Amino acid sequence: MDLADVRKALETAPPDQLFTTRGRVVEVHRVRRSCYFTLADWDERLSCALLRRYAAGVGFWVRAGQVVEVTGHAEEFRGQWQLFVTQARLIEQLVSLQEVSASLETALPDRLCTTRGNVVEARRVRRSCYFTLADGDACLHCALLRRNAMRLDFWVSPGQEVEVAGYPENFRDRWQLYVLEARLIRGDRGWPRRYRYRSARRAVMAFDALLDVLFGRM
Repeated sequence: MDLADVRKALETAPPDQLFTTRGRVVEVHRVRRSCYFTLADWDERLSCALLRRYAAGVGFWVRAGQVVEVTGHAEEFRGQWQLFVTQARLIEQLVSLQEVSASLETALPDRLCTTRGNVVEARRVRRSCYFTLADGDACLHCALLRRNAMRLDFWVSPGQEVEVAGYPENFRDRWQLYVLEARLIRGDRGWPRRYRYRSARRAVMAFDALLDVLFGRM
């Protein structure tokens, strides 16, 4: 079923009716090991909840930019209807850096892209970060604003290999990727000493990382 049909049917569907649909992940919010995300398809959006007991059997880490197929039933939470996901399958994940760089000018403004590359330069303005990814002859300019940078568990620095998800954006006559999420693939986390121990958020992230090491990422 299309996202629009599923969203309209959630309010009247019996609790045991299952729906299967697919879309691109545009927002992700995690609470411990449970995942709450939004699927998008053109103008339609569908809120989904993937609790930890089901997330363990999915086999992949839900991230912005992925195309996923989900199966679940209707659930009302805080006055809003959402899809309670029991199964999920990854359809599409990464696009090469060269393809993203070549398609920025013609891509739809709401098209979320996920790619990866090596950080070759990084410049900071206060807590925002503007950096360039490279992979062979292809390069991609990226903008990671403060509100998104503060959610990361690493400090973007040259020499790292990172995976990014974001939208195409034209800024001062130059196309770049407006980054919503970033994940460190390889390299040092690079936190400056003055930031390393001063944030309770970093302590929580360190504790979550320890749980991942001890019990495995779910």
